[in-house]
Amino acid sequence: MQIDGLNILRGGRQVLSDVSLRLEPGQLLAVLGANGAGKSSLLSAITGEIQYAEGLIHFDALDLAAISVARQARIRAVLPQQTELTFPFSVKDVVAMGAYPFNEASPQQVTQWLEQALLLLDAGALKDRPYEQLSGGEQRRVQLARVLVQCLAMAACEGHVYLLLDEPLANMDPKHQLQLLSVLRQLAHERQFAILLIMHDVNLAAQCDQVLLLANQTVVASGSPSAVLNSANLWQVFGINMAVLPHPLDSARLLILSDLV
Repeated sequence: MQIDGLNILRGGRQVLSDVSLRLEPGQLLAVLGANGAGKSSLLSAITGEIQYAEGLIHFDALDLAAISVARQARIRAVLPQQTELTFPFSVKDVVAMGAYPFNEASPQQVTQWLEQALLLLDAGALKDRPYEQLSGGEQRRVQLARVLVQCLAMAACEGHVYLLLDEPLANMDPKHQLQLLSVLRQLAHERQFAILLIMHDVNLAAQCDQVLLLANQTVVASGSPSAVLNSANLWQVFGINMAVLPHPLDSARLLILSDLV
């Protein structure tokens, strides 16, 4: 996925200016920025939900503007910040919805993808429960499982997988946050999924392959965590002092601490 010179206006106000990025198969890319930096606008443009004033967005060298909505559902999966669902579905019904764009899939294939997605997200025990009776964190994991079914179908039927996630770790406890991040790394590195995550947690973003920092509606820096996550860049993005240190449990990782009390 390639984005070049993206500019977005909303109500005559610039919400993104000259944003470029590249997302490769096998890569986990974290997008970080303070509230109002333009993260969700970026995702909305990539998913075709909003128009952009200038720039190009390509999936596999195809211009997004030339790709039908039905076709987009077969080449990229999206998890928005909030998902409303008021019908009395079971968890397995919700998760199976991820296969809807793939009419050629057999019931056996859908069941296999469903079981695999629930297993990856430690949600197998929820399968027969009513979705509306789950906690916020459990519902988030179920929605992620639905999107993963779409990705597994995509991998089987199309090849390349683009997974776009807006705050996927929200409402999760630390254990499930780390488990999910581990699953996403596994899907990227072992299955060559191309994954973009919008995040707020700097330390979790430091575990991704690439980081893109947004501030004042434009890109501050983009590259590996070690190249991008430094005190000067983080001050520009968040406006607070942060120290960047080698992680005490894994020297290959970074630990970011703030001076806020």
